Amino acid sequence: MSRRVWLTLSIVGALCIPVALTASSSAASVTSSPRGASGLPEFSGAPPEIIPIGSSPASIRKAAAKLTAHFSASGATGLPEFSGAPPEIIPIGVSAAAAPDATFMSCVDEPHNGLCLWHDSGYSGTMWFFDQRIYSHNRWHYVGDAANDKASSLYNKRVNGTLISKNMPPTSPDQVCVVEQGAYNNLANNSWPDGSSANDSISGFNLLDNLPNC
Repeated sequence: MSRRVWLTLSIVGALCIPVALTASSSAASVTSSPRGASGLPEFSGAPPEIIPIGSSPASIRKAAAKLTAHFSASGATGLPEFSGAPPEIIPIGVSAAAAPDATFMSCVDEPHNGLCLWHDSGYSGTMWFFDQRIYSHNRWHYVGDAANDKASSLYNKRVNGTLISKNMPPTSPDQVCVVEQGAYNNLANNSWPDGSSANDSISGFNLLDNLPNC
């Protein structure tokens, strides 16, 4: 099939003469081909490595290898999340939809990021805040006697995942990963991998810093 394009050539002191140019539909499709402006394919087989201008190929590969090393079939940590109600993802600086502002904002208003645990569901009651500047990353910490087996809601106010454990020191299989900015309004609606309730049971935490997600 062909299409006709009319161009008007204006010549000073002469009449305007319409000129018809014919272009085949196949030729027209070349310019909009997903292959690119040239319409030519790339090498078949292994795809090219895309290296930003100014970057070293070796450094790019090293960074990619380091990142890939942390991933497994079930995620970066290889650990599950709490089963049951999914977490609400709350951008840092924003209040949770189901939370009373007075209590949830006490976590949001902390000048630094970290893990917030609340004694009661709905992000209410006593709040315990574990500042990521104070607690070392990529290692387990005890929540302390005051908070041990007391948390009924939580918010991972961080841009990285945080591990939570039922026991301290942590035991298998009762360790889960809370995604960055993930919040659980009522841990009574969630369970550990062994099937026991997540409510009033958290004893340890681990602030990851090598990956954003679980």
